[in-house]
Amino acid sequence: MPESIPSAGSMQNNKTGHPSGVWWLLPILFGWLGGIIAWAVIKESNGGRARQMLGLGFFITFLWIGVAFMLSGGLALSDFSFD
Repeated sequence: MPESIPSAGSMQNNKTGHPSGVWWLLPILFGWLGGIIAWAVIKESNGGRARQMLGLGFFITFLWIGVAFMLSGGLALSDFSFD
């Protein structure tokens, strides 16, 4: 018999009933997509934390875009001259 996918309820901290800290891995590892998934799953049980995860996902995505831009030789200070 196939195993079922764990629900959001099974990914909660048993002591407090809040979503487990494991949900933070989604936006950290998968950027905006992970943030949207984490937000959609836990928004009912903890809306504030869901918004934080969504924001973290977008922040991580923009951070990686910025790093890629800088490494590709994006805007170097030598490109600007005041002659």
